[in-house]
Amino acid sequence: MHAIESTATSGQASQHQRVDIYRRIHKALRLCMTTTLTRLGAADPADDAAMTECVAQVRELLHMFQGHLEKENTYVHPAMEARVPASSARIADEHVHHEAEIHQLHQLAMDVELAPASSRAAEAHALYRVLAAFVGDNLVHMQFEETAHNAALQDAYTDGELIAIEQSIVNSLSPAEKAHHMRWMLPALNAAERLELLIGVRDNAPPPVLEGMLSIARAHLTGGEYDVLLEGLGQPARLAA
Repeated sequence: MHAIESTATSGQASQHQRVDIYRRIHKALRLCMTTTLTRLGAADPADDAAMTECVAQVRELLHMFQGHLEKENTYVHPAMEARVPASSARIADEHVHHEAEIHQLHQLAMDVELAPASSRAAEAHALYRVLAAFVGDNLVHMQFEETAHNAALQDAYTDGELIAIEQSIVNSLSPAEKAHHMRWMLPALNAAERLELLIGVRDNAPPPVLEGMLSIARAHLTGGEYDVLLEGLGQPARLAA
């Protein structure tokens, strides 16, 4: 997939709204976090298949977060520091703590997998509680990025420059990472945001890229949401089958 998260593929920025490089990916992360946490809390520890699936989803979430903070460290923070020194210091420090928490959560997930049936409920609840704290912390963390960091970036950079930073991040993702982001991003966006994103893909990427994204959308949107998306794209009904 090409430029699946970038404002550059979704048309020009709104006349009344500056480019926000956090908006889409943070919506995807929030959906992944809350869905994973809820699923883990509701899973039956005595159900081997359910617990295996929950642990796998926890690991997918942790992998997504690890990659996300690495991209911010590599692309966003240096851009901020270049024009607004010390503006990324608080979040950079929080990233160090998040990496330690990710490591801890990986260990707790392994503990659930290795636990005998008699202690699996306790291990699963321990994972759930630490994951809940991680989710809560990151909700606050992302809010700060969307306010303070966006303000610094938008004051220091033009929309075109912000799009270029975002595009660098997108270009650094592997095809598997892009597909995984889309699995959470497409259902997390509202109808207008979703359509804007896919119009950009339709207009700027080869047809197979749009087909792949529509396949993901079909799997993770409601029937009504998918129909609205197809209508907005001017796609034939056969793609909805």
